[in-house]
Amino acid sequence: MLCPIKPIKSNLFSLFINIQPSLKGLLDNKSYIFNNSLSSVRIGKTFKTSSINRIPLTSSYIFSLKRNFKKIHDIGSSDGTSSYELIKNLKFDEYILMDKYLYLYLFQNENKIYLFDHLNNLHMYENDNYKLYLDPLHQSNSITEIILNLIFKSDKLVNINKSEILCINKEILKLNKNIKYEVYDLFEEPLYKNSDLILITNLIHNLKLNKKTLAKIKKNILNMASDNCLIAIGENTDKERTTFLRYRNNNLFYYHSINGGSVSKKFIKYLLK
Repeated sequence: MLCPIKPIKSNLFSLFINIQPSLKGLLDNKSYIFNNSLSSVRIGKTFKTSSINRIPLTSSYIFSLKRNFKKIHDIGSSDGTSSYELIKNLKFDEYILMDKYLYLYLFQNENKIYLFDHLNNLHMYENDNYKLYLDPLHQSNSITEIILNLIFKSDKLVNINKSEILCINKEILKLNKNIKYEVYDLFEEPLYKNSDLILITNLIHNLKLNKKTLAKIKKNILNMASDNCLIAIGENTDKERTTFLRYRNNNLFYYHSINGGSVSKKFIKYLLK
């Protein structure tokens, strides 16, 4: 982020940087207000909201298979917006949106608002004039954010009562009654569920993967997959790239690729070993 300080109402600062919606909207029941506020939330380097139909080529290929899926696991789905077209058009029994930061926690003290993750890391602060993006996960090299972390480093707010926020686009939940959601971290937690389609988008390519992490992820994917499960691993960086794998008889096989496949070549190669 070029500037971790954003105005939330018109002032001199807003002449140079776009005005941001207030975090107060996360407590609003109106979909458009909630979704607008959620679009400004950032955890680490990642904003909670992405664009609709972010993976059109991947989606089109899955549609072309004309499969009726029992269970679909969408890992790292954030607020679910990028999965809108898939949820709207695929046939499935259950579509499970999965994200490590599915729930966030908000504390409001008069004009001051604080936004935490489930581990009580403070990610954002807001007052009547501006919003601050902090970096408690230390994913940025920004001097400004390092200074802000030091200023806001305090245990005083850890044990206060906070409002729990479910970080899913409210319009997504209206699409289908069979949409589920689950807190999940692919890099840590085992999952034993029969999945017919596993989607892992914009999640792997930014990570430094050592052998231990690779082994953990592979084990978790294999535990999740049912026989004949389709696994899509991809990104949309300079352009959309996806590698499709198929799980069959306890093994993974190459199935299809879009634009040369995922940029996470090392990861794909490890999965196919």
